Amino acid sequence: MAVEPYPFGDDTLENPSLLCSDDGLSRSVPEGVTHRIVEPPPRRGACHSDGDLIVAPDKRLLLFYRYNSGKGETTCYQKSSHDGKVWSTAIEL
Repeated sequence: MAVEPYPFGDDTLENPSLLCSDDGLSRSVPEGVTHRIVEPPPRRGACHSDGDLIVAPDKRLLLFYRYNSGKGETTCYQKSSHDGKVWSTAIEL
């Protein structure tokens, strides 16, 4: 599952991250996976959010998310992975 941590309302920490669950209740970072899929934006006030994770017909994981500049502009991006460990460079949609 893709989640966006948002501790203490800090936008710089709200970046799509990967977790898994075997029972639908408890969550953990999958073995060998880096928790954060998307690094924080370069400027304060901007954020990455609203991640959606799907499995494509070819079994790749596809992550769709948005970048908000903090100035009113929003851009959507997509990253993909065959194993959840190595992710592609973001593609602007």
